Amino acid sequence: MSKFIQAVSIIVALTALVSGCGGGGSAGGPVAVTPVPAPTFSLQSGYKARIASGSTTSFIISGTCAGSAQIVNGKPAGGGNFEGVAALAETSTSTVLMTNCIPASTTATSVEYFDSNYTPLGHNAVGDEYGVFLSAPTALPTAARSGDTGSYGTETIYTDSSKKTLKGQRTMS
Repeated sequence: MSKFIQAVSIIVALTALVSGCGGGGSAGGPVAVTPVPAPTFSLQSGYKARIASGSTTSFIISGTCAGSAQIVNGKPAGGGNFEGVAALAETSTSTVLMTNCIPASTTATSVEYFDSNYTPLGHNAVGDEYGVFLSAPTALPTAARSGDTGSYGTETIYTDSSKKTLKGQRTMS
């Protein structure tokens, strides 16, 4: 008998042997399976670490105006002042590059302001908008799971720092 036929015979025999093995179980019926909850993580400490270290986030834009975008947030530094309160200040630059759109690119820079615990106070994008959290956002949870949802805070948006013209509100959730 050739080696090939021997190998096939062994595979067929092993397959028949294994197929006779059932999945187990008990004679008493189906076994209840308790789902394992998703692990928790500290949203609060993760958020603080991201703000404290600065970050770069890149996006792909699809649709009629396809392209890419990038937001670069610097590390916040002390010595800032926002609405008469000492603040950490961080420069944020957003760049968008698109095809089939006019303009094909845009860049915006703003200064984001935080208190000493990295709670957002507001931002100033000179020539575009000025945002203020009129009340402190809700503290982020120390234990969150993937899929959890909630509202964080609402920022009131004006056309500039004079706050004479309201543009709207931005809710973070």
